[in-house]
Amino acid sequence: RVIRWAADRYGVVTAAPATPPATNGKRSAAKKAASSAKSDADPGSADVIQPIDEDAVAAAITEATEVSAEKLDALFHVDEGVIKILVKPNSLGSNEADKARSVAQILTVIYKVGLGRDTPFDVIRAECERKHCYDSKNFAYKHLPNIPGFAIKREGKSRRLEARHGGITAFPALVDKVLGES
Repeated sequence: RVIRWAADRYGVVTAAPATPPATNGKRSAAKKAASSAKSDADPGSADVIQPIDEDAVAAAITEATEVSAEKLDALFHVDEGVIKILVKPNSLGSNEADKARSVAQILTVIYKVGLGRDTPFDVIRAECERKHCYDSKNFAYKHLPNIPGFAIKREGKSRRLEARHGGITAFPALVDKVLGES
């Protein structure tokens, strides 16, 4: 459970644990755990841990949004498998809600276009905490549901934010705004 929690929080896809052979024809606890882990995994995700190739992610985003590689270098980087936003918190917006929405939009487009998956709320929450714009009372109920071009998928602890076409097409303007170029 701890590994699944950490993987969801940091957006890492984990491999199923190695299972020893079952004894006496009974299904072992390890096999049950592996089966449970596979059923909890995202559909379409790989079964092995894949390091994030920052250059490949940036190239995919540039191709889909026409945001230059130089702007993306100033916007984010990958640190030990975690995507981190580089801009100062004040450039993300004028208040905590605007900043949290900007963080959510940036991460969600990076995840959707660059990695091909939706962004877990825990990943967005961790980056908002790092950027000092996390408001625990309003984060999941007021800030994230009110972003045009983005949709919330699933319920409870498995909630994810999905970038839709409108969110992806608005990404270049958001990048210019947070980099101070608009």
